[in-house]
This record gives sequence, structure tokens and C-alpha cells, in this order.
Amino acid sequence: MRVRTLICTFGFNEKKVLVAMRSIPYSRLVLVAGKDVLDGAEYRLMVALEEKSGGTVETVIVDPFDFADCYDGVDRAIRSHLTGGDVTLNISGGTKILADAAILAAFQNGVEAYHCEESMVKLPVMRGVRFEDAFSVEDVKVMENFVEGDSTKSIGARMPDLSDASLRKSLKHLERLGVIVPALEKGEARYHSTPGHRDIAALAGRCMR
Repeated sequence: MRVRTLICTFGFNEKKVLVAMRSIPYSRLVLVAGKDVLDGAEYRLMVALEEKSGGTVETVIVDPFDFADCYDGVDRAIRSHLTGGDVTLNISGGTKILADAAILAAFQNGVEAYHCEESMVKLPVMRGVRFEDAFSVEDVKVMENFVEGDSTKSIGARMPDLSDASLRKSLKHLERLGVIVPALEKGEARYHSTPGHRDIAALAGRCMR
């Protein structure tokens, strides 16, 4: 019999996790949270409720303000429970950084992800497509060298080994993916990053190694 694991990001609002527990079938509960959450009444309530129903709570401790640490924690939790079982992710609890990292981990591992508050919303996660498949080596280099407000000329000056055609291709690709957005400033196109673009670059680069 395959074990169904529900992994929830968790902060100080137990109601979001309770919605997921009521809406998503599971046999094992995993909470991903910051260390300070463990002293809260909300966390103790979650543990008590699960024990009352005959289960236990596995807790993964992360720094909820460190994107890479959040991603690693969620990724490890998913991978450890995918062997011989099914995993579902609920990202409604905790910081936005933790939630963003969790959805990327879900994408990387191809597991179902939901956002549960008053109702349950299924998030788009593509199965069979890994995170690093979305970016080329050139894309990662451009993201790593990107400075807010860059023009094609200014970023190209810092990347002399990348041809102008390759640079423009990567910028256009990153724009389509929503990592950067162009804006016309004083008659010149300049690029601005969307939240988390450096985290995306770091993760994509690490996955490619």
C-alpha cells in the first residue's frame, strides 16, 4: 500500500493547514517551518490533533527568510517520501519566501501542489519537466550577472565572452519566462527583475552542475 504524504508549509496560522488536512487525503503529515514556530500554541495544536487521530507529525526546520534553505528543506522532504509513496504539497502557510521555494520544489519533483485557505486551489505544476530544463546555460549566466536597470549594452559589457546574438536571445527568453521585464527609460530599453530572480538563477545553476 502506497503511503500518501501531505507536506505543508507552516507559520503561525493553523487554519490554513487544517483546510488542507480536511481536503487532501493523506496518511502522513509533514510540516515545514521556522524554528520559532515550534514554541507556538498553533504548532502544539497541530501535533495534538494529529496524535488524537493516531498519526504523528514530522517537522522539517528551515530558515523561512532564506530562499535556498527553504528550497532545500522542502526538496529533501519531497524526495524522502516519494520513494514508495505519493506526495502532495500545500504552500499556504509561512512566509512568502517559504511558499515560493516550496512551489519551485514541487515543480522540480513533479508533485501536486495546492494553496489552501478558505478553499483549495490547485497550482499548475508540470509533470516530467525539471526546473533546469527551462533555462539554458547562457540564461543562467545572464541572470547571475544581471544588475537592476541593465540595458542590453551594459550587461553585455560585463559578459564579453557571450555573443550579442546569444545575449539578446537569453534576455528575450528570460522575459518570456517572466524572470525579467523590460521598460523604456529615456528612449532606451532597460530590464528590471521580478522577485526572486537571483534565487532562480542560483537554483538553476546548481541543478545544472
